[in-house]
Amino acid sequence: MYLAHQFAQKSTDVFLVARSHDKLKRLSAQLENQYGITAWYKSADLSKRGDVNQLIREVEDKELFVKYLVNNAGVGDYGSFVDRDYDKLESMMHLNMDALTKLTHAFLPAMREASEGKILMVASLAAFTPGPYMATYYATKHYVLALSQALYAENQDKNITVTALCPGPTRTGFEEGAEAENTKLFKAKKLPTGMEVAAFGFKAMMKGRLVAIHGRKNRFLAFITRFSPRRLVLRIVKNMQSEV
Repeated sequence: MYLAHQFAQKSTDVFLVARSHDKLKRLSAQLENQYGITAWYKSADLSKRGDVNQLIREVEDKELFVKYLVNNAGVGDYGSFVDRDYDKLESMMHLNMDALTKLTHAFLPAMREASEGKILMVASLAAFTPGPYMATYYATKHYVLALSQALYAENQDKNITVTALCPGPTRTGFEEGAEAENTKLFKAKKLPTGMEVAAFGFKAMMKGRLVAIHGRKNRFLAFITRFSPRRLVLRIVKNMQSEV
């Protein structure tokens, strides 16, 4: 919920969504007390279509206009594709792609009618390459990046921007959830914090940038892979994703 602080600091009301009711309640109270805003919250598992539908209905029932939409829910799963539990992969695809798409489809029409709005899609540096040992996760982030850019083009004339935020490895706890904490990628001595990436993403969203890659090294990697032989890129990513 690092991005919630970025909006609250700018006196923007927020609607928080996550699975943990207790954490949401505490964060909502903290934001309201610290910044004097209104912070609604709803406990939901966005990997489940029913929960996504309930969220949309609740926003509509409250007659809220979603001026800023942040699609940052996502999970990963580390390991050889054939060894992964398919139910977990399917849940990941629902969360990383379906939920993001449905929420955007639900709230974008009101933005278009009002001729204002900004959407932040949290993709990843993974969106720019295939990802051996995290094949499905990387593929979902390809989707997020492609969708973001297409929607940016479709809505430019409506004063609406769609920004794809593409961070590299970050200290957020994602690596533990994905069981990837022992890979070379996450064993780097110094990784950015979630708050650092959130501040970068917030600024990029407000500036209406198309694609925002956090970190100079990550921007170079995203650029160079466009001109490198595919088999070389695969070998490099596979090595980075291997366990130490």
